[in-house]
Amino acid sequence: MPVTKLATNTKKKVNIMTSKENKLHKANKPVFKTKTIVDSKVVYDLVLNFKPDLVVIEKPFYLGINSAVVVGTTAENVGRLYGIAEGLGHKILRVPANSWKGYFDLEVEKEAAIAKAEELFPHVNLVPPKGRTKSDGMAEALLLAVYGEKTKC
Repeated sequence: MPVTKLATNTKKKVNIMTSKENKLHKANKPVFKTKTIVDSKVVYDLVLNFKPDLVVIEKPFYLGINSAVVVGTTAENVGRLYGIAEGLGHKILRVPANSWKGYFDLEVEKEAAIAKAEELFPHVNLVPPKGRTKSDGMAEALLLAVYGEKTKC
């Protein structure tokens, strides 16, 4: 997923600052955090150029251990994807992870998704351009697309 960094304009709590950040705080200089968000422009261009019949998005699953910040950022990112797909007039299939993983008989481990994607798409390189190892995210994206195509929900 193409991502970018966004300054949050919120100060970190003093007890979780690094020593460098703590020095800035004591000097009354702002300490801002950044968060990683979906790069809407890049995703928009991809969807616009590809012109899919269906956009398949995995429904987020929030464990009780996730912080409000994690839940909020995840919801914001998924909302960006919905907005892009809806704005371009595409049909959206929202799929819980257990549905599409069950369809492929996958376990929780990420390696299982990589193995299944390689079985179905042996010609696809699952190593991202700047990466060194196979991407479970790329494998899962391929499997979500297959699930959407096969189930036509």
